Amino acid sequence: MCNFYKYKLIPQNYLAEDILIGIILIYPTIINKTKNLITPNIFLVENNKFIYSKFLTEENTNFVNLLNEIKYTKTSEEDSYVNYMIHLMKKGQAFISYHDTNNYIENIIEILKRKYIKRLFIQLGYNIIQLGYTTRLNNNHAYSKLVQYTNNIGKEIQNQQNNKVSDIKEFISSKLIDARLEKISTNYIFKNKTIRSGLINLDKIILSLPNGNLIIVAGRPSIGKTSFSINIAYNCFLKSNINLLIFSLEMTSHQIFDKFINISSEVKLEQKTIKNINNTKWKKVSKICSKLLKQNIYINETPNLSIKQIELISNELKQNQFIELIIIDYLQLIEASSIHKTINTRNQEIGYITRKLKLLAQYLRIPIIVISQLNRNIESRTTKEPLLSDLKESGCISLNTKISYFKITEFILSTKLLNLVKKKINIFYSNEEKDIISVLNKNIFNCYIRNKQIYFTQNHKILQKNSWIKLGDITQTINIFKNILIKNQYRIKLKQYFKYISFCSFNRTYDIHLNNKFNFKANKIIIHNSIEQDADIIMILYEAKSTENETTEEKNKIIDLKISKNRNGQTGYCKLKFELYTNVFKDV
Repeated sequence: MCNFYKYKLIPQNYLAEDILIGIILIYPTIINKTKNLITPNIFLVENNKFIYSKFLTEENTNFVNLLNEIKYTKTSEEDSYVNYMIHLMKKGQAFISYHDTNNYIENIIEILKRKYIKRLFIQLGYNIIQLGYTTRLNNNHAYSKLVQYTNNIGKEIQNQQNNKVSDIKEFISSKLIDARLEKISTNYIFKNKTIRSGLINLDKIILSLPNGNLIIVAGRPSIGKTSFSINIAYNCFLKSNINLLIFSLEMTSHQIFDKFINISSEVKLEQKTIKNINNTKWKKVSKICSKLLKQNIYINETPNLSIKQIELISNELKQNQFIELIIIDYLQLIEASSIHKTINTRNQEIGYITRKLKLLAQYLRIPIIVISQLNRNIESRTTKEPLLSDLKESGCISLNTKISYFKITEFILSTKLLNLVKKKINIFYSNEEKDIISVLNKNIFNCYIRNKQIYFTQNHKILQKNSWIKLGDITQTINIFKNILIKNQYRIKLKQYFKYISFCSFNRTYDIHLNNKFNFKANKIIIHNSIEQDADIIMILYEAKSTENETTEEKNKIIDLKISKNRNGQTGYCKLKFELYTNVFKDV
């Protein structure tokens, strides 16, 4: 026998919808029970959705008030709506006469919820097909959209389960399971609170690796940044039994594993020397391997990984495997999302990526260690001690510049940079800290914009449309945003052109650091904030002076570690011994 319909009908139950709306029309007070259980979207019939939404949005709605509402909003359909509602009330009265009202309504709502979820599944399938046919969309972004769709359905199902009237047996079993899972989760949380680097001299300064913090480990190439981070990871794994996630954009998983073995066993595993390892060393290697098997250590070696992929992988492993520490090697190899088309330069990409990593650390509530390269400025200085400005193309302003920034209450605070310097480094307004750091003498340029002028260095960036542009790249045809006005609670950006730019002097310049801000105003001109402000802790590895006694075996070298920034406590210096043969860092 042939099917009567060529295609299957969409999941629905018109009769259940009509009965529920009819009951609500007869007994309007029932809306107090149903409004916490269902939304208008659960109805497929538009008339039913309209009637139910009216009951939700307006208090004391009844049949008469609803007719008056329809008279003014749907005059052409007034008669048909009257007949339709009478028809619904007849259905509701017919089906509710011989049943308990509350139980009957709960059964009807359960039917409508099941049909609604089925329709969401169909919509999800349609959305997946559309994502597949959208050629311009990046695969990673498409996947994140797919995860978002499925998460929305998951939330709907979860809400339905929360609103369900459960049997006492179900309640007891679910309560015991939730208590068990909560106990496991809290155990990991307590462990997270005491994560330490394992290096005594370093822990004396930073105390611990706080949850939700972005930690930058910086240095010039071949200084030992990756080995230093793996040492911290191993110490955390050994002493705190935490689960790790390592994004290695430069080294392979095998190389990372070899570093773990070398550091933990202090045995160099190489193909040439592996035959010469004695039984004692083999026991150390096998012992550490058994420990690695008991804990979860995940390594992702995908090259050119995007920040979106890092977020997706981290979120998934955090939920399923209780990841408590993330290490990323290294920052400059991370790609920004391809859909972020307002980013025009690599400097802007790095700023965007560090901000996203900071937000990721706060969202996951775990520390994230990111390895970064220092620029070449340190090589041109006589003193080899690194500065915070070595993390970026330094953007500097002169001492007499007037700095403006917003409080949470939207009032503008302004002061000269000179006044901030006189108050010695730390100023607090609305829980926002500002640091003033003096840097090298540089060429300063005088920039005129109508009746305003500001002194910049060549590399500082200014807001231009949707992107940031360096002062050295500005022409007379480029307009920049000059001011922000507070008017009726809206921010208004005014476009202005540069009159001219002239050389002023060769003088000392300063960096101003405003935490949690991408930008600030200098003489009412919107300029870029320092990239490294997203980091909570910045540790820089360097060699203060190269050892002259190079005739001895080059097995060890002394590395200076500078904690340049610590939002949670003090900064300082310490020295570490770096054993080149086994990649082990030890306290001096």
